[in-house]
Amino acid sequence: MLQRLEIRLAYTGKTAPLNQDIFAGTCPKLRDVFLSRVPLLDRGYPAFQSVTRIEFGRRPVYRFSTISQVFPRAQRLNMILDSLSGDAPPPQHVPARPPHLTRLRIWTTLNVLPPEVTAVLSASPPIADVELDWWSGMRFDSAVPEYISISEYLQNMNGPLDLSVFSIDGGGFTTDIVLLDLKSGVKRTFREPQLLESDNESNRRALRGQDIVTYNFTEERFRPGLSMIVALHIEPLFWNEIDDLTRRLPALQLVELLVHGCPKNDSVIDVDRWMNQDDHFPVPPIPRAESCRVVELKITAKPKTPGLKIRAFTILRLIRHCHFLGPDVRARVTLENVSRIPCEYDGVLGSVAC
Repeated sequence: MLQRLEIRLAYTGKTAPLNQDIFAGTCPKLRDVFLSRVPLLDRGYPAFQSVTRIEFGRRPVYRFSTISQVFPRAQRLNMILDSLSGDAPPPQHVPARPPHLTRLRIWTTLNVLPPEVTAVLSASPPIADVELDWWSGMRFDSAVPEYISISEYLQNMNGPLDLSVFSIDGGGFTTDIVLLDLKSGVKRTFREPQLLESDNESNRRALRGQDIVTYNFTEERFRPGLSMIVALHIEPLFWNEIDDLTRRLPALQLVELLVHGCPKNDSVIDVDRWMNQDDHFPVPPIPRAESCRVVELKITAKPKTPGLKIRAFTILRLIRHCHFLGPDVRARVTLENVSRIPCEYDGVLGSVAC
């Protein structure tokens, strides 16, 4: 029996809504639906009562009230919002949404999402997993906003918070931010291209994360509060951008450095690709304060690579770039999927880290 339905219509002007009696109102095994340029009626479709995963093409843009009626058991929803989505007045009340919706992914190029969408994202109980993707939205528009503000999409995150900054493709084309509320499990993902086009020719964005990271994580703009962030996971590609932020996180307990493992066995981690070539000396021992806060500095190789190793000298170079460390903040170094190679700097590492 039919489990997936895909309907793509070519644009030919006005199109009649999909017949409410599609499949004679019966399709009990149908779970996955993709619709592009297919108008829907604002009422229930009996054949869609068991659908759990929905993806919409660029047109038309459906209201959440329509989605709730047509797909009442929707759990995962992908949709596109761009400059042609149209403006709508703020809703008078929180729009209805599918009651079982747990994951919402939006591809967009908009600076501010439509009021109806913002209302849905801020409603309680919150949607557990929301992803706002400006990178994929560029398939439909050539540029993304100059500044992307994320705080208005974090109303249901009360902390403590776990923050990850990485590039999903591993090649540095995107900046990905993932915020996870460790108490409620609510997750918000934001993705943007690293090289942003700007309306201001003298202010072109060319720095990784300058927009979405540096712009958002300030005391003034980050609505949950920087003191809510207790864990940070970053790729070496973003260490320079994140360094200043780490010094403004008073409750930080864990910093995990995500190093991409080499596919060769018995390889040794090298950081020359990410650090200045003249930075080939480790940090000297830091005087210990009588009492200090300990932050776990975790070095993790991903994916897991058999035989991957690291020297104390390299760990010291990594610590050198963790400027939040000092006499009153010490590092406790742990390794995952990586083993240590003995070297002459082992003693120095012992005096620097806990």
